[in-house]
Amino acid sequence: MVNNSKIEDFSHSLMMKMKQYLNDIQKDFERRFSTGPKLIVKYKERGTAEKFSVSYGGGVVTLEAQSLKAAVFGVEQLNIGVKSGHLGESLGERVSKFPLRPLWLTSFGRLAELPFGEKLESICRGVVQLGYNAVCLPCHEDEIEKNEFDKLEVFHDFGIQVILKLEIDQSEGECLLDHHFREKVQDFVHSLQQVSCVDYIFWEGTFTQREFQQHSEAQDLLLSDMAIREVRILEEALLEQRSLIYYLPCEDLLSAQEQAPWFSSFCDDVGKNTIVAFSAVAGDPAFDHQQPHPFWEIFRQSLDSLYTPLLPIVNIGAVKQGECLWPTLSLDLINRYLLPCNRHHFLGVLSLTPSLPKATSFLSCNLWVASQILWGQSQPERLVETWFAAYRPELNRSGFVETLKEIRQVALGISFLRYSSNEGELSKEECRAQAESLLAQLRRLQIVIENSETTRNQEDDKLTFKEYFTFFARDARRIILHFLQCNHVSVANVLNGEDMLESFWTAVNQPSGGGILAGVKPTLFEEPNKGEEGSAMRKIYEETTLNGYVETQRHRDAKG
Repeated sequence: MVNNSKIEDFSHSLMMKMKQYLNDIQKDFERRFSTGPKLIVKYKERGTAEKFSVSYGGGVVTLEAQSLKAAVFGVEQLNIGVKSGHLGESLGERVSKFPLRPLWLTSFGRLAELPFGEKLESICRGVVQLGYNAVCLPCHEDEIEKNEFDKLEVFHDFGIQVILKLEIDQSEGECLLDHHFREKVQDFVHSLQQVSCVDYIFWEGTFTQREFQQHSEAQDLLLSDMAIREVRILEEALLEQRSLIYYLPCEDLLSAQEQAPWFSSFCDDVGKNTIVAFSAVAGDPAFDHQQPHPFWEIFRQSLDSLYTPLLPIVNIGAVKQGECLWPTLSLDLINRYLLPCNRHHFLGVLSLTPSLPKATSFLSCNLWVASQILWGQSQPERLVETWFAAYRPELNRSGFVETLKEIRQVALGISFLRYSSNEGELSKEECRAQAESLLAQLRRLQIVIENSETTRNQEDDKLTFKEYFTFFARDARRIILHFLQCNHVSVANVLNGEDMLESFWTAVNQPSGGGILAGVKPTLFEEPNKGEEGSAMRKIYEETTLNGYVETQRHRDAKG
């Protein structure tokens, strides 16, 4: 039995912590701007609306928010305005453009991996500070019995909605059309309906699987009918007690093109409580090099607006693309996929991110800029300039954003090579041309960065941009070499002596007895190398991952 009085006490305790945190960042604002205007914050105690306004007059900056959560986000924006010197751009009214702005935290493979206590509260505060209002987390069927759901209450206490992605073990040959497996899924869904802190059930479509398509019940069905059949099974299990987020997966451009002709009618046929999610790119949503999903062209061409809620999945946090341990920004994705979310019923954007980072990391910049767009801003490049002026002013020199864009283009080229390494689609001439082009871009970037770099003061803990770039370039050249070796193509001088040193996502294996680069074979990692304690690599790793973020919050609380 649930002890409601304990839950109320716990919620009250967390609310008091949120209020204390608001007071702390308000004091931080006043310390930083001690000779300037005073700050007055007003908010509705029991409000829930995501809206605030900022005005200035008589030497006073006044923030009026419709909820405590909006006030916390609003003061964070003012803090960035003060740090960057762009406080004037913070004035005016701000209303969230989308009602659902979830972060898909991919570093958590199970609910059991979520931390307890202070760390979990830090995650919640980070979500609110960045301007998001939901999290997407995996839930395995065995976690029902282990009662891993108490942690989810903490998200609700911070006003954060919870999306659970169902993970169910599937035996060989099983599919949702099988009576036994269907019952297992339905029982899982029914169990989750008893958990009050679950707002949405996320299901990745399985109708594209061979077992589903070859089942006797699917023999006379079109692909669109199979998708609707799967949706109906899940909707019947939910009994309209929870909203279903149904993810239409696609393996590649061809399968995405097969879905395009029936997408609009599919949206019309799903139930009123169903949200249709799809990868922004034609394939795995983490493969940024892929072409845009054909659905985007449907949205542009359609004279009629789709009224079914839509939720594109966008790789804001560079999952499988260096995870922002490389100095890359997702401006191309923001411009191509977030800004066009208009006219049709876009409920929001599901943003992939490996974790919540330290405020000074490249991952933090990506998440913050994307959040600003989801709150109605429209100039991502200017937002990047504001972020760097606030958090990394030592890097914010003329032409820096353009350099970051060039690095991003190389990263996309590297992603294409990794994907093509397993496909064998390119001729040897095309392989060589792709590799030589990327190597030339890396050499040019290295020259530009070295010519503009200043030497780091040994007493200064801040990393230089050259240090960030070095690990990216090292990984990039090794991935290029791996690609060439997979396709049996030789190119001279891919690696140099420094490329034998450690990096985040690759290593090199070298037979004994050869020359410095003889017989080198790169190894590609699924999980990043952390680097030695105290090294530049370790500092980058810690500022980009959850532990570094939590430590920053702890120091900030102590300072407050």
